[in-house]
Amino acid sequence: MWRERVETAARAGGRDRGRWAAGSSRSMAVLRAARVIALVAAERGVPPVRLLEQQRGMARVAEARQLAMYLMHVVDGCLYAEIGGVFGRDRTTVAHACAAIEERREVLRYDEAVSRLERVLATTARGTES
Repeated sequence: MWRERVETAARAGGRDRGRWAAGSSRSMAVLRAARVIALVAAERGVPPVRLLEQQRGMARVAEARQLAMYLMHVVDGCLYAEIGGVFGRDRTTVAHACAAIEERREVLRYDEAVSRLERVLATTARGTES
């Protein structure tokens, strides 16, 4: 169910629709988003569909959403506009999310957790490239 919402959100695109990274396609962005959302949701104990809600939600949901946005940008190289389209948010919101995660990474334990997720995503991305 939530994967269909990712596809729908990516198709709708928000204010920045139509801007996709060079060499990427919407279908690849949807696959990357679904992979990141599933991992972050499982790691943070949040249902994946909650990351796609329009309202901010509880702090732990908002943090998980910000983390998913950050990982899509850092690991997958998605543009802020792409990520915003998937989550139904503006590119400036994605920029804020990435900055917030970078700031939280100053805490060693948080940085180690994010680094582990980056490694998992990088490994699974290499396994799916053709």
